[in-house]
Amino acid sequence: MSLWDRWARESRLALAIGLLGTLAVPVVGIVILRFLLSGPEVEAAASQRPAPPRPAVEIGATNPGPVPTVLAPAPPQTPAPDVPAATPTPAPTPTPTPSRTGEVNATDGLNVRTEPSTQGRVLRILPFQTQVDLTGRSRQSEGLTWVELEAGGWVQERYLDHR
Repeated sequence: MSLWDRWARESRLALAIGLLGTLAVPVVGIVILRFLLSGPEVEAAASQRPAPPRPAVEIGATNPGPVPTVLAPAPPQTPAPDVPAATPTPAPTPTPTPSRTGEVNATDGLNVRTEPSTQGRVLRILPFQTQVDLTGRSRQSEGLTWVELEAGGWVQERYLDHR
């Protein structure tokens, strides 16, 4: 038996080194894998979230965006007067009605479909500059805005000029 073999079998130091090596290999492997798998690409992909769905918008309506909330300080408490004061009633603000007609701006014609989707069956093709009446209903589908025609069917809003 060589000196090396005898030392490896009888020495406590050799036993400790062997045991430490046996435990260290899996730990070092796990640390290396964790380092490789937690690179900036993985963190960037994990932080990306899908965009929230866009709400349906009525035809002709404008989206003013978020409205800030401002809290006014509470007015001081004063006793109510014995005689009510006459206050003028403001005139109501007229509400604009959405456009209910449109004109086809697609030079090759506009497909009228059975449903608000590019997968819907084509009912007919409207020629360029055709005047159409709209119901006022709209839908979001496949990232597109679709509007419903009074005569039946759905068309993409981007191919209509509202009148």
